[in-house]
Amino acid sequence: MRAVMRRVHGTGRRDQRQDVLQAGDVVVDFAQRRVTFKAAALRLTPTEYTLLEELVTHADQVFSRSELLASVWGDEYRDDPDYLRVSMGRLRRKLEDDPANPTRLLSEPGVGYRFKLN
Repeated sequence: MRAVMRRVHGTGRRDQRQDVLQAGDVVVDFAQRRVTFKAAALRLTPTEYTLLEELVTHADQVFSRSELLASVWGDEYRDDPDYLRVSMGRLRRKLEDDPANPTRLLSEPGVGYRFKLN
């Protein structure tokens, strides 16, 4: 129920963040729901955008896999890391120069993921 309410009403963080975030070649325009990489507009799925939004609004903060699964997919997906692994792979292919050696969307072994701001 909390996950549904969070999706309907939001978490309140949108009011506390800037409208546009730039991290190197990555620009996220929250008001327009647009992401660009090296000045080229990216086509993200709604899930990819929500995952990226969660990571960049808390840049440099490490999220556990279960935290990301619950906040992006809902509490019922907390124990199913395949959704997260696949979506992170897709985001890396879109936002990293070398997806096999990411510099922005980082894995924290045994913990989860974080978005490196600089």
